[in-house]
Amino acid sequence: MKILTEGAPELTRESEHLPSDYFTGVGAYYANALLDTMRKNNGMGLAAPQVGNNVRLFVMRDKRDEFICMNPFITAHAKSFDTDIEGCLSFPGIYVPIKRYSAVVVGYYDIHGKLVEETLEGKWGRCFQHELDHLNGNLFTLLANKIKLTKARVKAKKILKRRR
Repeated sequence: MKILTEGAPELTRESEHLPSDYFTGVGAYYANALLDTMRKNNGMGLAAPQVGNNVRLFVMRDKRDEFICMNPFITAHAKSFDTDIEGCLSFPGIYVPIKRYSAVVVGYYDIHGKLVEETLEGKWGRCFQHELDHLNGNLFTLLANKIKLTKARVKAKKILKRRR
């Protein structure tokens, strides 16, 4: 799977809900292919729109855990916020501080079609919010301070230029 980058129209479209039996067919294969693509690109999260498929599905992982989240949603959030550096596989080399809720109560359907409801905070809460934004057609660059984003773009261009 090819990861789309900035400017691809699929990245700013709202995604369609998936049918409840999605994982009984090719959906399970697709979700695992999404995980493989994320792993190969050293990502922590990857949403279906980032590979050109505007459906409500994303994956998250670290060295120990992997999540496949279908039709995800947030039901509640903390009143407090945290700011931390975020990057995105669709914006190679761009890392900027982003303000997000410090904790979110989420729901999603896992690969077995089971509804999972849990509270996420820290890296998982941040990643869930980032990937859910993708499904809603919102990019993390919209949340970034414009001056810091401009500096990050310049830095990313220099790094990519040196690699060529």
